[in-house]
Amino acid sequence: MTFKNNVVAKYILLQKRDDKVSFYESDQDRIHLLGELDISWDLIIERFIRNSNPNESEIEAAINYIEDELMKDLTLVNNKGLALYTYDAELSKLLRNDSDQSEFTKDGIEKEFTRYAYLSMGSSPVVVGVEMDVERYMALLVVREILNHLNFDSLKISSF
Repeated sequence: MTFKNNVVAKYILLQKRDDKVSFYESDQDRIHLLGELDISWDLIIERFIRNSNPNESEIEAAINYIEDELMKDLTLVNNKGLALYTYDAELSKLLRNDSDQSEFTKDGIEKEFTRYAYLSMGSSPVVVGVEMDVERYMALLVVREILNHLNFDSLKISSF
């Protein structure tokens, strides 16, 4: 499996499939399912978010849940220095937010997530510079937790 520019991906993060996020490892032209976790952003919204502007306790509960799910399968932890990719159109759209950015670093995801977290803590959208978008907020949260707990430096968006 190769991406544009002949990049051979070693890890691929796929979007939800029945509320799951699937992880695959590629080896030349073959892919192998490594695992699936119940952490899609839609599932997180359905289970934890009750308000159009999620409050701190909702976010904390979502974080705890995602962390617990990520730790269920320690084989997903990146101890090989591999890259993390997605070719998922929905996730790409949510992360890009009308930009053409193709790589999202751990720090960049954290900064963008923090902007939404300030809204959850009561800050004004005018001050923060962003309007609440719960779906994007939860997608950022899921990616943030994956990058942090599975030991990836960034998420690269690509297409076949």
